[in-house]
Amino acid sequence: MKAIKLFVAALAMTAMPLAVGAQSMYTAKQYYNQGRYLDAAKQLRPLADGGNADAQLMAAELFFEGKGVAKSDAQGVKYATMAVNKGKSLPASLKAELAR
Repeated sequence: MKAIKLFVAALAMTAMPLAVGAQSMYTAKQYYNQGRYLDAAKQLRPLADGGNADAQLMAAELFFEGKGVAKSDAQGVKYATMAVNKGKSLPASLKAELAR
């Protein structure tokens, strides 16, 4: 019985960061859709740096467009490349940014 309780506790602790990450991504998307780009960037940056490919795509867009962050093609390329390396397809808007 004690082993089962320990297993359940360990499982809950490993799932918690996933729930927090999902909540942060949801919040970042809400901020983005509201035009609160600085707030979106604050939510996205740790997720993108942590390997979340969806956050990497959004961060790339923010950097290419200079929304909520200083405009930086180098940072945009960095995050777009990270997302592609995770198997994500680039949306047409980011493909256009990379082509220029």
